[in-house]
Amino acid sequence: MKFKAKICGLWKELRAIWAICVKVWKDELSYPLSVTYFIFAPIMWLLPFIIFGFAVVRGRYSPFLEKLTGIGDIVTYTVLGFAFLGFASAALWGTAMSLRREQWIGTLESVLVTPVSRFSIIFGQGLHSITHTGSGLVLQLVAMIVVFGIHLNLWGILPSLISVALTILAIQGVGFMICSIVLMVKEGWMVIDVVDTVFWVVTPTAYPIAILPVFLQAIAKISPITYGVESFRGFLLYGPRQMWIWQNIAMLAILDIIYLTLGYLIYLKSEEKIKRTGTVHKF
Repeated sequence: MKFKAKICGLWKELRAIWAICVKVWKDELSYPLSVTYFIFAPIMWLLPFIIFGFAVVRGRYSPFLEKLTGIGDIVTYTVLGFAFLGFASAALWGTAMSLRREQWIGTLESVLVTPVSRFSIIFGQGLHSITHTGSGLVLQLVAMIVVFGIHLNLWGILPSLISVALTILAIQGVGFMICSIVLMVKEGWMVIDVVDTVFWVVTPTAYPIAILPVFLQAIAKISPITYGVESFRGFLLYGPRQMWIWQNIAMLAILDIIYLTLGYLIYLKSEEKIKRTGTVHKF
């Protein structure tokens, strides 16, 4: 009976996550121009990186980049890295701002007393960001394959989803931590922006972490997105047989446990504090 009750409870939480995701989609679809912009904008955001790479390298191939990463084609390296990082960045914003959005529309108090986990509310908003940005990621990759003739390893497509899933889990943990700040200081978007900017700087998107200063390399090595983008790019270029890719996956799984645990504990403490001080309703 206990097992059946747990399964039933899990099913209810999953339905709640899906319902929140659908709710946010309905809100966004009320503004189709905005949806269209955020689907196609990543392609425009990518172009400056590629143009700059061509200008610096004076061509498409860089022997120096190949020496450091094993990939000499700056277009392939940058496109796959940028697509993944943009996806991860959107997931971070979707998770970290989930409760703040509820506060903006005046439903936070109601949501907090509903018989579902707070984390289902956060996951639901995150799921929306993932599905929204995921559509843009697919379009971006297709466009770059058609325009630049990037060749992907078909055997690596499914394994690359492991990188995506594990990175999303770690980002949820980071998002929980930022949610805690949002609940307490309200305007937490500044914190999200700082964290997101750090990810953009240290993640090996258009350049390898080997060229970063030592202190930034240290940050890159504790960032889950670093291992996510490296394994994602590795799977799509070399397939699933490279041992170093699976080592990145193992490190990513360890970071998942660390960030989810820390995020969960920090969020519970912050929620307890705002309930005790009665600041949930404050805008």
